[in-house]
Amino acid sequence: MARSTVRPAMASMLSGLTATDGTPLFAAIYDRQPPRIDKSQWPACVIMIPEEENTREAMRLKIDTFGCQLRVVFGLPSVEWPSQPSQAGGNVYLAPDTEPQVIFDQLIDQLITGLIANQQFTQNVPGGPRSTIQLGQKITTRATEPEKRGNTITLAAIVEFAVQELITGV
Repeated sequence: MARSTVRPAMASMLSGLTATDGTPLFAAIYDRQPPRIDKSQWPACVIMIPEEENTREAMRLKIDTFGCQLRVVFGLPSVEWPSQPSQAGGNVYLAPDTEPQVIFDQLIDQLITGLIANQQFTQNVPGGPRSTIQLGQKITTRATEPEKRGNTITLAAIVEFAVQELITGV
């Protein structure tokens, strides 16, 4: 079992997540890091599993615990920012709703909401034991510094959480 079953289960669950307008949250979901992610496939998500711990809890019950990372990549052309502060006499400039950084924040928020809504799901491996996937209660997000290439702003984040696979019948 282990990584070979958790990756496709996570990819399947992530493919069912939708944005507020009903479209899929990601244009591409990879179960491993590809050599390159084309811009036409943004927003994209890569499933990484850098750590694993296996324990046998009881007869016919095995629990595999993984540290899971979702690496999210996104980018769009930057838009015109306001030339005036948001309030008269103030010094605060708010990004327009169409700014890539604002859209990326919304994407990450929707991803977290989807992970929380799917904290436990069942996976049936044909001809194999039944397993339940549980996501950890703690979800940590780390965004990288926005990168500007020409007129496009590229944004990335790593979303980390624990994943447990409870396997019965082994």
